[in-house]
Amino acid sequence: MYDDLLQALDPYMQDGGMHSQGPALFFRRRGYETFFTHHDLDMLDPSIENCTEKDVAKLEACLAGLEKNEKNQYRIKKLTLDIEFIKQGGRYSSSLPKLELIDEYLKKEMPVVLSGVRNKGLHLNPIAGNGNHSIVVVGKEGDSYFVNDPSPKTAGEYSIHKDRLLHAWYNSGAQMRVVWK
Repeated sequence: MYDDLLQALDPYMQDGGMHSQGPALFFRRRGYETFFTHHDLDMLDPSIENCTEKDVAKLEACLAGLEKNEKNQYRIKKLTLDIEFIKQGGRYSSSLPKLELIDEYLKKEMPVVLSGVRNKGLHLNPIAGNGNHSIVVVGKEGDSYFVNDPSPKTAGEYSIHKDRLLHAWYNSGAQMRVVWK
């Protein structure tokens, strides 16, 4: 089963990790409702900022206008995956997400996956490294969020103040997935 999962996600792998759209597409293709949002400044420009699934033509026009060269390779891959996700019926946004969006899903008892979250921003620990990884936000109490973190340097679930969470999330493209049946 695990090998099948890795094989299905292989097209979304990149150096040092995975395009966040990959798992969103994976679940969408298997019949799950999926919401994906990001504000990846390495790929967005003003013409495609604040788009939703209704704006796929804008994303396609931006993609068509990109020169096919090494400099644009990342943008081309990400835009292609965004468009594919939308065409698979996924809910999408390229607006800068707010903590209130996380809160809305938590109120529905739906955990939220934040991807590419900056390790140092989460842990305020230099040995945490500059890398990014995914965490699952599972609850909130006051100004703190409860997080499940797969990092081997953490105890699993812990709480984090909303400001630190926001900082770590925004410094890495503010990517978020929610999946439900």
